[in-house]
Amino acid sequence: MEYYDIFGRNNFYLEMQDHGFPEQRTVNRELLRLSKDLSLPLVATTTFIILSGSMQIFRMYYCAFKLVRALTPLAG
Repeated sequence: MEYYDIFGRNNFYLEMQDHGFPEQRTVNRELLRLSKDLSLPLVATTTFIILSGSMQIFRMYYCAFKLVRALTPLAG
């Protein structure tokens, strides 16, 4: 809730996306639950990036990394 405190009630949202990864669906369900439990607004967004075939795997790993990092509490 640190960012909520910094930005304030009307300036903080939970963001969900769906790029077809099963892990994203799991996270989106949790985001929906958190949104309800903490009374935080939820927004659905999309990122539209076209990559060549060999670059798509890097994009997938990058998205997974961002997701894990976002869900991992900061130490200290």
